[in-house]
Amino acid sequence: MNSQNKIKLITLLMDKSMLHPSYTILLALLFVTTLTSNSVAQNNPSGKHNEQVVIVGSVDPSINQSYKINLMPEVPEMPVVNKDFDFKPINKYFYTPVTFKPIKAASLRAGKAGDLYNNMVKAGFGSRLTPYAEFFHTQTHKGKFRFDAHLKHLSTYGKIKGYSPAPSSTSLAEVDFDKFFRYQTLTLGGGYRYNTNRYYYATDDFPNIDDSTRSFKQAYNLAFFDASFASHYKNNDKLHHKIGLHSYYYFNKYQTTELSTAVDFNFHKSYAVTEILEYQYLGFEGGASYFNNRDTIIHTSDIYVNTTPYYKASYGIFRFKAGVNLAFLKADSVSKFKVYPDVEINVNLFPGYLQLYTGINGGLQKNSYRKLSEENPFVSMIVPDRWLNNKIGVYGGLKGNISKQVGFNLKTSWRKFENEYFFTNIPAPIVTTAPTMPNELYAVCDTGSVFTVEAQISYQYADKLNLYASYINNTYSLQTMDHAYGKLLSEMKVGGSYLVAQKFKPWVELVYMGKRWYYSGVGTSGFTPGELPEFFDLNLGLEYQYDDHFSGFIKATNLLNNRYDYFYGHPNYGLEIMLGISYKF
Repeated sequence: MNSQNKIKLITLLMDKSMLHPSYTILLALLFVTTLTSNSVAQNNPSGKHNEQVVIVGSVDPSINQSYKINLMPEVPEMPVVNKDFDFKPINKYFYTPVTFKPIKAASLRAGKAGDLYNNMVKAGFGSRLTPYAEFFHTQTHKGKFRFDAHLKHLSTYGKIKGYSPAPSSTSLAEVDFDKFFRYQTLTLGGGYRYNTNRYYYATDDFPNIDDSTRSFKQAYNLAFFDASFASHYKNNDKLHHKIGLHSYYYFNKYQTTELSTAVDFNFHKSYAVTEILEYQYLGFEGGASYFNNRDTIIHTSDIYVNTTPYYKASYGIFRFKAGVNLAFLKADSVSKFKVYPDVEINVNLFPGYLQLYTGINGGLQKNSYRKLSEENPFVSMIVPDRWLNNKIGVYGGLKGNISKQVGFNLKTSWRKFENEYFFTNIPAPIVTTAPTMPNELYAVCDTGSVFTVEAQISYQYADKLNLYASYINNTYSLQTMDHAYGKLLSEMKVGGSYLVAQKFKPWVELVYMGKRWYYSGVGTSGFTPGELPEFFDLNLGLEYQYDDHFSGFIKATNLLNNRYDYFYGHPNYGLEIMLGISYKF
């Protein structure tokens, strides 16, 4: 074919390419061959070709389907630097417990790349007669399944001067199983947890109690099961789905029980509502839950159903979600129907560096006995059967990366609520008729609002240096109570760790806790508010990697030996030191 004929064919294909993408491929191939033949002709004056072309198969030019995104229309999260550190010295218990970063056995690696172990054992002993033991196991078949098992025990038998005995313990056994299919993943998990503590007290405040006749021991039992089935299609036109089932049975030593069963779901599918926006999804999420609570006085059954139809889309640097949360609650023979907004907007101001976000939402949440007793193990066995009604919540903030090593998040929020719980040392009227423990605390609900300011920043240099700082402040405005009794008002944490010669890893954390409120006594005008003083908590530790299998650690908590009260009337143990080892195999 001469050059003039090729030019005519190119012109024709240019017109055809507007109708079908296959012509675009032919057009590109023909244009390249035209340039190639012209170049060869310039280097070969005779214009003759001696190359032989052998056709080995037919070619069917086509364009594969273009998958713009895999799942929902999300702007990729900026890689905010996270600290490789999860020590939590303030665990809302009466002493400073030694807690440990949760570890998945499958991710435990030794110093050399490529080493992978299926099992890990950790054990230690603390200065307050605190034995600790933990075991992890994993079994993985790539692309088919994964199985994890976890066992843990931590207890203390120390004594606080001037107080009745205050032992405590936590034991846990849990398993998780993931089955991977081509387009879905099935996840199953469950286990059992057993926590104990005592309602200890200052012996001078309760001189008439004969502690030898009753232990005042509390025990919390939790049996739980979870299952989920989630899709991971690559095609946006598929109906993406996630369905979950969650159930637990929670009970204490004194006939207080809570049974909960819940189902949640999320379905979404790409759908072009308008041609103006880019990625668009329509979906709905929600669930249904059932609570059955029983104690020595009250027996209740609650049913809660909610669903949120939503629309998600993105355009350039903007991403938003617009939905309506429709909620129905049947509790204590009373039915309620509520409507809440569910809106979120994200703006990628500087992609990869700075993101602005804001939103408005609301909803109902059960003030469950499990939730209250896990936060405060000294709570009364009789708690108000209330649902927290977050009438409306507004939030906004900035998050991003100053560099590849530094990440931050600044957030403010305001929430208006009904039936938010607080902890006081004065019982509600109904509790006075129930069995009581010395020095127990009581859950009391009130209506109002809270304004919250949060800030986090972290610095990470390779795998060696990790630094972080965080701050939170809550300002409450309540309808009945004059102060937010028993609630966290302000907290600040500063800490970090450093890896030396791939073997030594010292770490440090300083915690500041602001004042909290309680009732100090009865005055002329009623109960008088009192303040628990603010305090600092300093914790240090050192981890040592002996070889690929063995390592050791030492942890010192509450080095300042402050006998602070996180909860009123329950002082901290003070300084505690723990030594331990770990073994991977």
